[in-house]
Parts: sequence; C-alpha cells; structure tokens
Amino acid sequence: MNWRQRLTRRIDALFRRRIVDRELDEEMRLHLALEAEDIARAQGVPPGEARRLSLVRFGGVTRYQEEHRDARGIQWFEHAIRDLRHAARALLRSPGFALSTIGVLALGIGSTTAVFSAVNAVLRNPLHDDLAIIFYRGFPSLSTVDFRGIEEQQRSFAAIGALRADEAAFHAGASPEQVRVGRVTSGYFQVLGLHAAAGRLIEPRDEPVGAERVTVVSHTLAVRALGGPATAVGRSVNIDGISHTVVGVLPPSGEPLATRADVW
Repeated sequence: MNWRQRLTRRIDALFRRRIVDRELDEEMRLHLALEAEDIARAQGVPPGEARRLSLVRFGGVTRYQEEHRDARGIQWFEHAIRDLRHAARALLRSPGFALSTIGVLALGIGSTTAVFSAVNAVLRNPLHDDLAIIFYRGFPSLSTVDFRGIEEQQRSFAAIGALRADEAAFHAGASPEQVRVGRVTSGYFQVLGLHAAAGRLIEPRDEPVGAERVTVVSHTLAVRALGGPATAVGRSVNIDGISHTVVGVLPPSGEPLATRADVW
C-alpha cells in the first residue's frame, strides 16, 4: 500500500468513524460466532460454553478495537476532540472563570507577541547573519589597551568595534539635559554599516590621544537641541563638562542598535 492509499484510508476513517467501528464490530462478532461453532462441533460443548471459549481464545474484543484505531492513525485526533469537549464543558460550568482565563491568555499572548516583534525588529532583522555581538560584564572592565590588542590580533572578522553604554550631561547652549551616550571606537559604525545623514562618522584619525574631541549625534537630538542636521555639524557642545565638536548626524532611520543612544 502506497502513501496515497494510506492517506485515503485515514481520511475515510476520520469522517466515517462510526461506520468503520460498526463494520469492525460486525466482523469480530462474525469471527467469534464461527469460532464458537468450530469449538462446539469439535469439543461437543453447549453454545454458551463454546462462545466463552472462543472469547478466551480471541483474547479480548476491546484490545483489538484499540489496536485497530491506532492502526488507522487517528487516535490522537479523537483524543484531542475529547479533550476539547471536556474543556468546553468545564468552561461553560464557570463562565466567569472562563472569561477571566481567556482574558489572561489573550493578554499573555499579545504581550509576548509584542515583545518578540520588538526584539525581532531591533536585534535580528536589521542585522546581517554574520554579525557577532559580544557582551563583556567582567570586573575590571575591558580596557582600551586590551581592546586594541584584540583588534590588532583577531583574524576572524572583517571589522570590529567596541561600545560602552553610558549617560552624560549634554549642554548645547540651552539648559543641560541628561542623555544616553555610546562611547565607541571608529570600527563600531563600520561593523553596523552606518552612514551619516550629515557630516561624517567617527574615524580612526579621531582616536589617538590628543586628537580633537568629536561626537556624532542622533537625528532626534540634532532636531531637538541643535536646529537640525545641517546646522548641527560643526557645533560645539558640552558633554560632562568637556567640549566636543559635532562631526556628524545619523539618519532618522538609523540602525536600531545605534539609536539606543543620543550621542556617540
């Protein structure tokens, strides 16, 4: 029997379950009757005793009925339908409990879906499959010297960058505000494939000790505090009491991992 024939028989058994069960019962009754006749004729016992002996020899009707249902491959479906009916009757007996349960499940599924959608959009979809993110939470923290050693000696990645999340006081002429800061190496933007909407991003020439202190700001911060991307580039801003020059502005649809900060 090929797979098409097996599939046809299972579908037939699923929608004609009662008819198939009735045919099975009739077949087993006929088999027991014939067996009882043979026993009565061979051993010369009464019909009642012959039927009892045929049942003993047969080994149990219920067992064969269950084995036949298992062979049809629909036992799981029948169990599922029975469980659903039992659950429906239990819920109908307590409608208040049923409504509260459905409400809790709906909230749980909805919140889980929302969280997954956000995480999926922020952490997975925008990133390339060959991007690796390593979190370092040791003490003491990874030093710049240690990172430079890793950067110079690694051979597995096309680009490597470092990010340390922080907060700082930002002052651009108006009232100072507390902003999210990403202290990054120049490779950070290269790893994420980011481009500036105005100006440029942090480059290797900005990293040596003694180089001019520069910063890149988000599009939102540029609009809110610096008059827009065009006027933000070249502005002098104060970050934690230290003067920095804004060299670039990220696009409004920048990489979600980067837009967690306002200033880099």
